Amino acid sequence: MVIGSGGLLGLAKEAGFIPAVQPILSELRAAGLFISDPAVREILDVAGEE
Repeated sequence: MVIGSGGLLGLAKEAGFIPAVQPILSELRAAGLFISDPAVREILDVAGEE
């Protein structure tokens, strides 16, 4: 199975390793990782944060 950064963050939140996805997504984007706005919205929606 192959998943992206967003999927990995979602799994980490689901497993209780991280409390929220949004701050980490923001840090990744600030560091230069390209994640489109629609992808961010979808990731946050699936994670129950938007």
